Amino acid sequence: MHILVLPSWFENTQTPTLGSFFKDQALALTALNHKVAIVYPHVISLKKLSYWRLAKCYKSQGSDMSIYTHCYFSIPFFRKYNIANRVKNFEKLVKAYISKYGKPDVFHAHSCALGPAGSAGIAAKSLADKYNIPVVITEHGSAYKTKHYHANDVPQMLAALNDCDALLAVSPSLKNDLVNFGVNRTIDVIGNIVDTKMFKPDLIVQNNTDKPYTFVVIAYLRPIKRIDLIIKAFKKVNDNNTNTHLKIIGNGEQKNDL
Repeated sequence: MHILVLPSWFENTQTPTLGSFFKDQALALTALNHKVAIVYPHVISLKKLSYWRLAKCYKSQGSDMSIYTHCYFSIPFFRKYNIANRVKNFEKLVKAYISKYGKPDVFHAHSCALGPAGSAGIAAKSLADKYNIPVVITEHGSAYKTKHYHANDVPQMLAALNDCDALLAVSPSLKNDLVNFGVNRTIDVIGNIVDTKMFKPDLIVQNNTDKPYTFVVIAYLRPIKRIDLIIKAFKKVNDNNTNTHLKIIGNGEQKNDL
């Protein structure tokens, strides 16, 4: 199958690991002999001209998967224009990709949760109608739980979520959030993937009580991740069993506070 992936956020020079799970899934599909590529227009605020980078097409390291990116500017406070402009910039990259590799069998868009610049899910809905290509949307966004979205955006978001050819959520909780948001179609749950060659259960259960039991959290240190609650919960565990350790791996705006 020929799959073109449209993520709502993705790696760039400032955040090289952003959206890494989109890339991991695409690479896993490539390893199963599917033809997969990623297109991503990176939006830049006019306040951050130094972030501008020239258009780029490159192969993901160690694979044949192509990644098409370019930068474009958003305009502060012009929300409607920015959303339409995001669709336009996704289409520019899709056109460039199709001219070289042909039409994909399916668009796979990640998230309809709109930031101020617009989402890949909205863009994929528009492109699917124009190119007559099926679209799958996988939703990751916490905005449905936190209600961090603009009321004017809801019709566009629901149109994309309800009209796509398949809708996936990465957890049962998110599936429920989508239903509460107003989605009234079948939603399947497929979690973010894990490389089972690297991460797998130990076949031998270690009962060495002298060895500390270590909990590990890997995340961007942002308020939505609620790492503060993990620390408070771990304190209760450690009060009852001091032979436990907690390791937090990551970086972000909350690092000093945590």
